[in-house]
Amino acid sequence: MRKIGQDQPIYIIAEVGSNWESLDDCEQAIDQAKACGADAVKFQLFTHESLYGFPGEKDHCLPVRWISNLSARAKSAGIDFLCTAFSEEDYRFLDPFVDAHKVASSNNNHAPILKYLKTVKKPVFVSTGGSTMAQIESISTDMIPGADLILLYCVAEYPTTIIDPRQVAKIRSQCGVRVGISDHSKEVFSVPITAHRIYGAVAIEKHVNFFGPDSIEAGHSLSTGELMSMVSALRGDEVGSKIFHSELDMHQQHKCRIMATKDIEIGERYAYGKNYGFFRSKVPVTAMAPAMALLLQGCRATSIVKQGDPVPKP
Repeated sequence: MRKIGQDQPIYIIAEVGSNWESLDDCEQAIDQAKACGADAVKFQLFTHESLYGFPGEKDHCLPVRWISNLSARAKSAGIDFLCTAFSEEDYRFLDPFVDAHKVASSNNNHAPILKYLKTVKKPVFVSTGGSTMAQIESISTDMIPGADLILLYCVAEYPTTIIDPRQVAKIRSQCGVRVGISDHSKEVFSVPITAHRIYGAVAIEKHVNFFGPDSIEAGHSLSTGELMSMVSALRGDEVGSKIFHSELDMHQQHKCRIMATKDIEIGERYAYGKNYGFFRSKVPVTAMAPAMALLLQGCRATSIVKQGDPVPKP
């Protein structure tokens, strides 16, 4: 796990949460998070008993037996593995499998959990949702010295529309620790970039959904394309340096390129406005840039080109 700090690139956590239906979904989510450029992928381990103190039914509980498989999959993929727990016992179980620990806002006042996590030799992320500044300060007081603590400013609303990135700097000033953001908004650019570049957030956690609109937490999760675009922006990619995932349809299909307007036979000369021109394609293609058009004029076709197909380079 790489170092997390002010002089490091922002650390990006892809929170899968409950957006899965099977072990295969979870494994695919790990691979997708890595492909999108995230530094870590995170799940949640809970039961009715760990949440409420007594046995009962609870939907969508991650089976404990999956943890070792998911940890190994993440290691193989080259991405950090995190998992939020809701009891001291589960944090002790998870410790050998995770690269860092995460404490949810609901448990940031759970004294036994915080006491245990002071003893681990790994980073500990703690969300601050539903907490006053005095309560946030008490977290850092309880955890420091001892824990490698990163507080995550959070608004515990799903999704939220009121997150204020300025609070990152305020919490850092008041608590004297590294601060990131656990962002439940659907913002892809403004909140993450402002929190990082203006107010110094060292990490960002975003819920992600790789499996479509019917996933349980889809309403406050980023899609594959949105996560990829956010990562690209946070990594400093400038406009024009690459095509965002969400723009692929425009880039590969709707953007004008050199297309045959009629069937062109081998040996036939290319004539702009007669048998080729600048048009959209009906299917995604890779074709010549418009600047190549003049090189075609008068050249003979070396292969058959069907109407509506991209014209190959001469």
